[in-house]
Amino acid sequence: MDYILLPFGYAYNKEWAGAKKGDIIRFYDGADRRIFAVRKLKMSSPTVDILARMRYGLTIKGCLSRWKTNAILEGNMGRAVSPDTCLMVAFEMIKEEEETEDE
Repeated sequence: MDYILLPFGYAYNKEWAGAKKGDIIRFYDGADRRIFAVRKLKMSSPTVDILARMRYGLTIKGCLSRWKTNAILEGNMGRAVSPDTCLMVAFEMIKEEEETEDE
């Protein structure tokens, strides 16, 4: 199992908040993954900082800074990203045998 942290806000990832365990998602690399859990997390939590350091090698403040910069570069205001909340998506890879069975 693996996880990602995603920015959350009025312009970002609202559709992820409604995802449920078992949903299939396709990442930018084209590979499908099965969602294990989606949680909104408070960025002030030490746990979120630890998750960010383990995953990205950055503090959560560093992640937030990058997310805001990307929001501005994409034509959204920096406020499009919540300074208080992020999403944690836990997922697992789908094995090739499972993909062929589903088709």
